[in-house]
Amino acid sequence: MNNNSKELLLALWRKLNDSRYMKQNNLTPAFVYLRVSSKGQVTGHGFARQAETVATFARQNRYTVQETFRDAFKGTEADRPEFNRMVAEILANGVRTILIESLDRLARDVMVQSLLLAKLAQHGVALISCVTGENVIVCMMQDPMRKALIQIQSVFSELEKSRLVGKLRRAREAKKAETGKCEGRKAFGEKNGEAQVVQLMRSLRRRRNGKRLSFARIANELNRRSVPTRTGAKWQTTTVRNILSRLALA
Repeated sequence: MNNNSKELLLALWRKLNDSRYMKQNNLTPAFVYLRVSSKGQVTGHGFARQAETVATFARQNRYTVQETFRDAFKGTEADRPEFNRMVAEILANGVRTILIESLDRLARDVMVQSLLLAKLAQHGVALISCVTGENVIVCMMQDPMRKALIQIQSVFSELEKSRLVGKLRRAREAKKAETGKCEGRKAFGEKNGEAQVVQLMRSLRRRRNGKRLSFARIANELNRRSVPTRTGAKWQTTTVRNILSRLALA
């Protein structure tokens, strides 16, 4: 028996034992979805706070976490790589429960939230809010009044976010009027060591034989070379596109 066969048998044995353990102890397998609204919050306390809330709920309610998915996207953005990867994993391995801290961690924007909930409902997935303990999908499908309350909650979450954005914008404008400048988050390329990465992107993007390397292939090449991102995550197509578009290189 070769090493590959041994590893396959070992993996199947672990999977069988895990299934027996969960069945004997009435544990429900679940995925965890965490979201912060910007890549700058990845190193903050947002993920840790959400993870702690979800872990406590899982222990108390007999869920066993199979995998955790983390997105650093605004609540108004429907295209989330980790959320989409989670849905693909759900379709592949049979897990049908997702734990989130609260509904606004799925999305603040009402339309985006509705689209994502519909996507989960289509595949028969239970979405559990660990703050309320409710299966959001079931509540929305079975109780019209609860569905309305959830939508109202989403409206107020979106309103709260809009008010916060407005306050921050006015504060920046006031500071700029007072001092003539307003320091914000530095664009990629402005911190030490990042200029070389930008130059590498430019080099990869240049035309060769009448064609340009795609943003996706540039991201793959950066990951292959272990070029670090600002947050330590892997390079994504959208990140490369945004950087090069800002520099008018797209």
